[in-house]
Amino acid sequence: MIHSCIKKVIYLTLFLISIVSCYPTDNNLDEKSLIKNKKYAFLTNVTHPSQKEVAPFGLTIGKITVNEALSKYPQLIKADSSYISYGKKEIPMPNTYALPVSNNLTAFLQFDESTNILQNVLIFGLKSVDFDIIKQEFKDIYSPYEEYNLSEFEAFSRGETTFEDQKKFLEKHKNEIALFKNNGVIIILGKSITSDEVVIFYRNTSYFPILKNKAEAY
Repeated sequence: MIHSCIKKVIYLTLFLISIVSCYPTDNNLDEKSLIKNKKYAFLTNVTHPSQKEVAPFGLTIGKITVNEALSKYPQLIKADSSYISYGKKEIPMPNTYALPVSNNLTAFLQFDESTNILQNVLIFGLKSVDFDIIKQEFKDIYSPYEEYNLSEFEAFSRGETTFEDQKKFLEKHKNEIALFKNNGVIIILGKSITSDEVVIFYRNTSYFPILKNKAEAY
């Protein structure tokens, strides 16, 4: 497999992600797509119809382990380094793997280094022109989420707005970001302000207390 190391810094409303990883350039997934519009078949299995689970690529967030993921996708590549944001801090996530979906689409799976359980999923390689259609596809499966609660706001905010004004702020940026929530997992669909790219981001809110402790230790 040919791969190279790249750095992605993507800023979204109330959301900052910086990730440095090995980015695979081959290997495809062959799964049954749940996306209605066949043009978006590259979104293969990133959604899951269960009301009790959020399982992009069939990997249940907050439940599946590294070994189980490797068993399902042996082509996973261990990332050189990876981070997740908590407020204004960037927390190392050394137990991260890249999952090649197509030549342009790659998912990054972030597991807790102690429990080896999947906590976050990031999907890169989508284009901003597809934002509205993907947003509608997600609305058909997940519940839209209008504003963060206090602990979520603390995790995502970097000072762009106040907790009291966030709903107005998110409404202003509704063409750049869409929020969904299911079973404690927040799903963010957002446009990059630095490139013609859309990112899909899944974050397990049950993991926020651990990230908060790590952020306070830095």
